[in-house]
Amino acid sequence: MNTAQKIQNILQLLVEISPQGYALGLNISLHSPRYLIQTYPQAWATEYAKDGLLLFDPTVVWAVSSTGLRQWSSFATEQDPRQVLARAASHGLKYGIVGSVHGESSHSLGGFARKDREFSEMEADQLLSLLTEIHHLTEPLDDLPSDLVDALRQLSIRLSRNDHPLH
Repeated sequence: MNTAQKIQNILQLLVEISPQGYALGLNISLHSPRYLIQTYPQAWATEYAKDGLLLFDPTVVWAVSSTGLRQWSSFATEQDPRQVLARAASHGLKYGIVGSVHGESSHSLGGFARKDREFSEMEADQLLSLLTEIHHLTEPLDDLPSDLVDALRQLSIRLSRNDHPLH
């Protein structure tokens, strides 16, 4: 299986484990991700961007300076003065988990959501494993074939618009 197929398989598994969507910031260096892929509901993505919530999102703040996993429900209200998580819940993203992995020259983070229940420990472990794998598959930026880089950019654009080619 080639790298592109491995990445496609990971993204498909993420759709299955995170039925309300996910957001991946892959290979972040100097505070900008090389690839941003998100499948959250469009109304939430629009509100999040329009209101500039990224800098106030407690899950992002945690993920930038930490590694591992953390359930959204573990963030105290005082850690979320803009009520990012409550606002996400109003769009069906009631339960979630954030993951963060660090590599040699960059790090990647992911937010994963569902509306029916917390993620199980097994699901959480699988999400961290998949995040780690996709981070490593996309980390050697200079070594990736140009056609794979182009495919990732196109996939990033399509998924961020909620045009789900994975369903």
